[in-house]
Amino acid sequence: MAAASQRSPTSRLQRRDSQGRPPQDGYGVYTYPNSFFRYEGEWRGGKTHGRGKLLFKDGSYYEGEFVDGEIMGEGCRLWASSGNTYSGQFVLGEPQGHGIMKYKAGGRYEGELSRGLREGLTSATSQGLQPRARRHMRQGTWMPARLLVPDSWAWVASGTCP
Repeated sequence: MAAASQRSPTSRLQRRDSQGRPPQDGYGVYTYPNSFFRYEGEWRGGKTHGRGKLLFKDGSYYEGEFVDGEIMGEGCRLWASSGNTYSGQFVLGEPQGHGIMKYKAGGRYEGELSRGLREGLTSATSQGLQPRARRHMRQGTWMPARLLVPDSWAWVASGTCP
C-alpha cells in the first residue's frame, strides 16, 4: 500500500478481509462486532495504530493517536450525552497529562489530569448563575477532583465586550 502521503482517493474505501476482520496494515474502516464502535484510520498488525477516529453509536467520538490498539498520545474527545469536549493527552483511553476540558454549559478547565481527574496546577473558568452571565475564574493546585489551594480567583465578565 502507498505511504499515507501518496494515498489515492480509492484507498480510503473500507478494507477488511473476507472474514470481516479488521484491516492488518495501512488505512481502513472497521465496525466492531458489537456495532457500538467504528474506527476509521491507520492500522498496524491488525491493531489501531497511528492517527484515526473512533466513533461511538451514541454520537461520541475520539480523534487522535492510537498505539498498539490503545488510545495513546494527543487527541480530542467529545461526549455526546453532555456536549463536553477534551483536547490534550491520553493514556490508555483516559485523559492524562495536560489538556483542556470545555463544558457545554460554558466552563473551561486547562491543566493537568490524572486518570481523567483534575490534578496539579490549573486554571478553571465556570459559568456563573449571576445576572449578565459572569464567569468565575480560579487558578490553583488540584488534587484529584478538588481545588486544594486557590492561588487566585476573579469574576470575569463575559458578553459583548471584546
